[in-house]
Amino acid sequence: MALLRAFALVLPLSGLCHAASHANDASNVTTVAELPPNQTVDQLTAIPEQRPGSGPGGGYRQPTGAVLDILGLGTSYINEETKYQQWLRGGPPNDTYVDKTDKWQLTGHGPLRCSREQACVDGSCCNSEGLCGYGPSHCAPDRCFSNCNAHAMCGRESEDGHTPCGLQLCCSYFGWCGTEPQHCIDPEPQWNTAPCQKGMGKCEIIKPPSCSAGMKTTEYRRIGYYQGWNVRKRKCDRVYPRDINTDGLTHLYFSFLYFDPVTFEVKPMDPYDEQLYPSFTKLKKPGVLQTWIAIGGWEFNDDGPTKWAFSDMVSSAANRQKFISSLLLFMYKWGFEGADIDWEYPGEAKRGGRKSDTINFVLLMKEMRQAFGTKFGLSLALAPDYWYLRYFKPGELQHYVDHMGFMAYDLHGSWDTDVKALGSEIRPQADWTEINKNLMPLWYDGVDPKKINLGIPYYGRTYKLLDRQCDRMGGGCKFRGPGAKGMCTDSEGILSNNEIQRLIQDKSKPVYPYFNVTAAQKYMVYDLNSWVAFDDPQTMQIKMLWADMLCVGGTMIWSIDYQNKSNGFEPPPPSKSTSTPAPWMPGPSHMPNPDWLQDKVHCEGGAGAKTDRGKAIGAINSFCKMTQEGAAYKEGLVRRWQSDLPVEGLGAHKICLEIFVLKNCEYFHSFDDCSRELRKPIDQCNTSGVNGKQGGTVENNCVRFKIDPRADASSDCKSWPPVRRLIDGLNFTLADTEGMVDVTDHVLAQMSDDELAQMDDVLAPMSIEP
Repeated sequence: MALLRAFALVLPLSGLCHAASHANDASNVTTVAELPPNQTVDQLTAIPEQRPGSGPGGGYRQPTGAVLDILGLGTSYINEETKYQQWLRGGPPNDTYVDKTDKWQLTGHGPLRCSREQACVDGSCCNSEGLCGYGPSHCAPDRCFSNCNAHAMCGRESEDGHTPCGLQLCCSYFGWCGTEPQHCIDPEPQWNTAPCQKGMGKCEIIKPPSCSAGMKTTEYRRIGYYQGWNVRKRKCDRVYPRDINTDGLTHLYFSFLYFDPVTFEVKPMDPYDEQLYPSFTKLKKPGVLQTWIAIGGWEFNDDGPTKWAFSDMVSSAANRQKFISSLLLFMYKWGFEGADIDWEYPGEAKRGGRKSDTINFVLLMKEMRQAFGTKFGLSLALAPDYWYLRYFKPGELQHYVDHMGFMAYDLHGSWDTDVKALGSEIRPQADWTEINKNLMPLWYDGVDPKKINLGIPYYGRTYKLLDRQCDRMGGGCKFRGPGAKGMCTDSEGILSNNEIQRLIQDKSKPVYPYFNVTAAQKYMVYDLNSWVAFDDPQTMQIKMLWADMLCVGGTMIWSIDYQNKSNGFEPPPPSKSTSTPAPWMPGPSHMPNPDWLQDKVHCEGGAGAKTDRGKAIGAINSFCKMTQEGAAYKEGLVRRWQSDLPVEGLGAHKICLEIFVLKNCEYFHSFDDCSRELRKPIDQCNTSGVNGKQGGTVENNCVRFKIDPRADASSDCKSWPPVRRLIDGLNFTLADTEGMVDVTDHVLAQMSDDELAQMDDVLAPMSIEP
């Protein structure tokens, strides 16, 4: 998973906040007070005690507020502390870790620096050297400026002196939980001065699961959540159960069911929901589609009478039994086939949680499974960030549920303004680089990836740009609030897929989507200065392919009513089979395939760089092996790779290789075809000796292969003339289309040739159309 590991180098500031939950139509911007003194990291959230009322577009499930990415902050803290200790010793920086710290540390300013006027934004102690942290060197009265009673997340400096890391993450020497070598081994192993704290979690690096993308594990399940309140709250685009697009779904969840905070008996979220239940459960198709009920949701744990309802219900066996018995009667009455527990979130005090929730939640799911037997299905929703996820025990919970949903969305929004470590910078709400990082704690807790469903949003989060001329993702562009309302959701900060698609199709007000392949996100500017990032069929397919490589067992959509059946926005449905999917193979195609008899070879000549035949053949073989057999290269897709090789007598140089599919054509990759075609310029050109090979191209009716040695001193494979669509890190406008491909150079510059090639492998089976 070298490609996925490379993602850790991307956008180091991302993921420091999470407005957790499924999205709804309303958008509320919250504020955060200045940090009070003597605050622990566990007390620090940006979720306010009060929040504005819900808007006309919805009013439920609205993510409000944000939280810190405590894993990312911990890594940055350890790097900063290590650099400081090296400075004290007068030694050189540790190239392995310190040189890879993010821009906060490189500039010397950011959340892990502090002063008498500026407290540590993570809630840790600020010492007289202006550094944030824990323990006597930071918190002793004679050294500390602020937050002097703070406690670490784990280990000897934690509140009780022996708090372990949730999900068995490594507890670093400095008291931060994490999954990096800085936490699990030692930031300076040659000195062995800051080892992992044993007994507080794991002290080893756990590798993520790995599967072939061809296994298509995400096709096991596709779940769609349905917002029952959309027919009451939404101004237009209302979707009744009879209108739901069930194509390709294996499960359909009605959201939400509530329960009484005193009797713990279930009840409809709204009395009108009972009019929708019969038509909803009639959508079930034996062996194809199941209809379940989802209980809870974000709003259920807002301030109000039900804030502590989940925590109270799970606190005793008697209370749990009242809830389970009531739920069973409800499911029998209305014909639901399973239940999804959406508690947001156990253990978090500001969300009505207590520390005892962690083990009590496991007891609830165990007792529900005993009561349900095999008659009813059972699932739960997982937080997509460690701030909330640390209070779950997914490794234990998985034994009692059919599957667990990972809510991989709402990672960012206009609420980021209130998080000092983030600020008002436009960021997509569902960036794969963050999602992949946030999945790591599950693997540390021993979760079977086939139990996980990856969340896919059918909506986008929006911002109002501060400067219309600065709109590129990852470019540090600022915003000044939520983006303009959509016609139907009628709330700032959110657009449904229906609304996004209408904007794209409206030729009277052209919009130009960009495609950031690394993040697997589209984004565009609309309504003059509003900005939205979103998923569409292409980004969904990319995410599903990457999730396939992690053996993830399904996907879940929030929410299916955000788009119509006829708008063409949904990805193709998965296989209906419940057996293990067969490896992907090319199916029937109506596009021309290459006719090898039409090959024409063009030789490079003159004073160009040269290589020997052996090195050229080695580069060809490596290049052609990097793509899965049978992968489909669509029209306009280019694949490039470069091999850096020293050649005796010829000096250091690069060998650039390329496959480019011509207009109205399709090429199904084969190692034999690829290597045969690329050898032709080598064997048919410059035949006077083995060391004079200058390469060339071979082209037929559908595909062009190219091999070209380049002088290392002045040439690079990216300097080849650009083609209309390519995935090699260049940023350029597609002059003859309505969109752009945008892959940031600084990201790909940090990837090795092998990692770039693996990224292309994932993209190869689809046509990259903006």
